[in-house]
Amino acid sequence: MDEETLRERFHTAKPLLKMTSINAYISKIKCINKELGSDNPLDLGVLLETDLIEEFLSNKKMNTQKTYLGCIISILTIFYPTETALLTYYRNQLEEYQRAVNERTEKQIKTESQEKNWTSIAELKKVIDTYKKTIDEHRLLDKATAGGLTRSEFMLYQKYVVGMLYVGDIHNNPALRLDYAPMKIVRGQSNYKEGTHGNSLIILNPNEMFFELVNYKTESTYGLKQIYLGDILLQVINDWLKVNTSSSLLINARGGQMKSNDLSKFIVKVFAP
Repeated sequence: MDEETLRERFHTAKPLLKMTSINAYISKIKCINKELGSDNPLDLGVLLETDLIEEFLSNKKMNTQKTYLGCIISILTIFYPTETALLTYYRNQLEEYQRAVNERTEKQIKTESQEKNWTSIAELKKVIDTYKKTIDEHRLLDKATAGGLTRSEFMLYQKYVVGMLYVGDIHNNPALRLDYAPMKIVRGQSNYKEGTHGNSLIILNPNEMFFELVNYKTESTYGLKQIYLGDILLQVINDWLKVNTSSSLLINARGGQMKSNDLSKFIVKVFAP
């Protein structure tokens, strides 16, 4: 099988998958097979051999391991969707790497520059805390559930949500540049088809959600990304869905879906109340 045939197989299996993502996946497959000494640089079957993949990943940096595991999971989902045990194995590996990265981040000795950054984040969190205090004092969540918020109340709540997206849980959910807008909300497994919704918040259930990135700055290198929400953002988003009942994660001042340029301006307002 040549490279063009493999591209066609990807396209046939996932017609809406962008060519940049397909090329990124093929590049990762070629790197794996080359390093493992395979005669076939496009052999997808190597992904079924967990011992070989462990060997390949063993000398890679942790962030590189995470990137490869994410691509492997996506490729297996496309070509080997019935290999549920194998997919679970790789997903567990990815979660372990994420925990290890978080632990290392928490334990590392910060440089002077890092200390300044962490101080800045602490100051930003104080701004977010003021939004949360106002939300709680005025019982905005209860008000939204009972009958709805005024436009100003809605926007104040959205400021809190945006702030939490960026600095609420930097270990488990680092900020995604401006990729939160435009972002659709896809509710339920039955409505979800991988890679077909654009940048989206995928809600499988209240305890399992992930951001799926199809269009982002380094997409040509890393392909489709799925970033699961940690416990902190899960709570924030579950509450936000009671306030925002639209099909978009964030709403602009005109009541429509927020775009990236809207978000860049909104962020300034969030952290300079």
